[in-house]
Amino acid sequence: MAVMTQIPSLNGFRALSILIVLGSHLAFSQTAPAIFAPFLHLFDGGLVNGALGVRIFFCISGFLITTLLLAELRANGAICLSRFYARRALRIIPVSYAYIFVLFVLTQTTALVVTPCEFATALSYTKNYACSSWIDGHLWSLSVEEQFYLIWPLTLNLSRPMARTLAVAAIFGAPPSRMIEYYVGHSGVVWLPSHADALMMGSLSALALDDGRERVLALLRWKTPLLRAAAALALCLPVVALNAGVTESAAMWIKIAGPSLQAAAATYLICSYACVAQGPIFRLLNTPVVVRAGVLSYSLYVWQQLYFTNPEDFGFIHPAAMAWPFNVAMIFLTAGASYVCFEQPLLALRRRFAPKA
Repeated sequence: MAVMTQIPSLNGFRALSILIVLGSHLAFSQTAPAIFAPFLHLFDGGLVNGALGVRIFFCISGFLITTLLLAELRANGAICLSRFYARRALRIIPVSYAYIFVLFVLTQTTALVVTPCEFATALSYTKNYACSSWIDGHLWSLSVEEQFYLIWPLTLNLSRPMARTLAVAAIFGAPPSRMIEYYVGHSGVVWLPSHADALMMGSLSALALDDGRERVLALLRWKTPLLRAAAALALCLPVVALNAGVTESAAMWIKIAGPSLQAAAATYLICSYACVAQGPIFRLLNTPVVVRAGVLSYSLYVWQQLYFTNPEDFGFIHPAAMAWPFNVAMIFLTAGASYVCFEQPLLALRRRFAPKA
C-alpha cells in the first residue's frame, strides 16, 4: 500500500478499492439513508462488494512491492531485507497501532468491548486466523499483507526461478485453500493461502514486465479497450452471480473459483492502466482528486470501521458523528489527520531505509 506516484493509475486503483469498501460498509450501516438503498445495494452484492475492494488492494500490493524489490535487485544485486522490513513497518504499524490504541481508550471510556484475544491478534498481525469482531475485523487484510511481506522478499532474494515457482504454486493452491475454508466453515478465519492468488498474480505481472517489458507492452496494447471492458465485467461477474440466487452447489464453486477470476482481471487492469496511457478511465484514475483519495486510502481503510460501528456498541444514543452524512465526513477528516500526523512525517524516516544506491 505504499505510495509510489511514479507508476500511473496505482493511486487511482487504490481510490477505487477504498470506494468499494466504504460503499459496502455504508450499506451495512444502520444510519444509511433508505433513499440510498438501491444505490448502496450495488456495493453490497448488486455489482461489487467489500471483498472485491480488498482483493484489488492485494493485486496492487503484489505488483508494487515486486516492482520495488526488482528495482533494488537490479541496482544492488540483492535485496536488503532489514531495510525492506523497516520500510514496511514504518508504513503499516504506526496507523494500525494508533487505531488499536484508540480502541483500547474506547474500551475504558465507553461500553465498547474488545477482548484481550482480539487485541493480541490485532497487535501481532494474526487477525486473519483468530479472534475477530466487526470493529477490528478489517485488520485481517493487514495481517495477510504482513505475512506476505515476510515470505515473498526472502524468496525473491534467494532465487527468481524459486519465486516464480512459489507464485505459480500459490495461485493454483488458492482455490483448494478456499475449498477447505468453505467446508471447515470457521467464521472470521481467512488463511493467507486463500488470498495468495491475488498477491502472486500482481507479483508475477511485475516479474513479467521486468523480464520482457516490450513483449508485455505489446500484449497490453492488443485490443486494449475490449479487454479492459471484459476485465471489468469479470471483476463483477462472481459478485452478481452470487446475488442472482444460484444453487448452493454453484455458490460454492463461485466462492472457490471467483476470487481467482477477479484477481486475474484486476491484475490485467492494473498493468494495462499503469503501462498504456490511453482512454477516459485512464484520465479519471490519474485526476488529482482521485489520486489524493488513493494516497489517503490506507488511513481511510483503517479508521472507517469506527464510524460504521453500531452506536449501541459504544453505549451511545444517535451520536451525530456516527450518523449519515457526518460519519462519512468524519472518516475522511480522521483519515486526513492520520495521514498528516503519522504517514507524512514517517515518509522522511522511511526514505532513510531506502535501498542503498
